[in-house]
Amino acid sequence: MDVQQFVRDLEQQGFTLLPLPEGKLAVKPAEKLTDNLRAALKAQKAAVLALLTKPHLTSSGELRIPFTSDRKYHWWAGGQSLAETLQELDAPPDVWRRYVEGYTEMKQ
Repeated sequence: MDVQQFVRDLEQQGFTLLPLPEGKLAVKPAEKLTDNLRAALKAQKAAVLALLTKPHLTSSGELRIPFTSDRKYHWWAGGQSLAETLQELDAPPDVWRRYVEGYTEMKQ
């Protein structure tokens, strides 16, 4: 299962996923987790933590920069520019156009 869809499904069911120090993951309300969901979370824990703590592009091309990501990505607080983050993510031209004013694709 796609990790983005998995996290979306959990959020739609009312769960909140919180990355914690030392690679831990909190799920609230934990008491509502079924055995199947708990096993799925355990199996995808690394991917879920990566999604919650690193900038990424959604399937629709939206840039997500979690507040829990490294501060270097927090452009709003003096971190690197959106252009630098998009470059790191190898974002396609349509995403660049959406986020970087004046972006025009270079002709080869």
